[in-house]
Amino acid sequence: MAVAVTGVAGCAALGALTNAVNGFVSPDYFRSVLGLSQLSDIEMWRASIARGILEGVLFGLVLSALYTAVVGISSGARCPYLFAAAHLAGMLAAALACWVVGGALALGLLALSPEYFRQTYYPDYGPIAPYFWVGGSIWGVEYGGIFCLVVGAVLFLARWRRIVRLQQATAYSRRMPPESTNPPFIPAGGLPSEDIRR
Repeated sequence: MAVAVTGVAGCAALGALTNAVNGFVSPDYFRSVLGLSQLSDIEMWRASIARGILEGVLFGLVLSALYTAVVGISSGARCPYLFAAAHLAGMLAAALACWVVGGALALGLLALSPEYFRQTYYPDYGPIAPYFWVGGSIWGVEYGGIFCLVVGAVLFLARWRRIVRLQQATAYSRRMPPESTNPPFIPAGGLPSEDIRR
């Protein structure tokens, strides 16, 4: 349960952080998407942060439930909180990197064919480059977050199984008597007689 709550809180914080930057970079994007053209830049910035928190919570509820299910089922509900939370933090950091990659990719596509994207996707709100950065970065963090969940769950499962095998091997070796851990080599035909050795 604690892992799920942490996941929702982390997604909400990630949404607030990314939209705080995006709302500063292009408030016109949020005016277009939210239909709030009458708001000032400061009011639009606050609205973008609120929108980021809301979307972060919604995404966090779904993704954290899936991740918590993977943790609970694969570990038999025996995984320590810090171990699961460390993997969760890694997934959030990777999702933040996807936010940057998504924005950079959108700017790259815009540079490749500016007129096409201007006529197809741009509603004529302010500068076009910040607008496309925001849109691409939001797509990056949302779809990248789903990708990071899948990869993170697989990595968690692999690492947990490795730890379990190591613990089992350690426990088995402790139960073995010292002389049995490295038995002497005896040929199949037995040891040679004293006469043969001479």
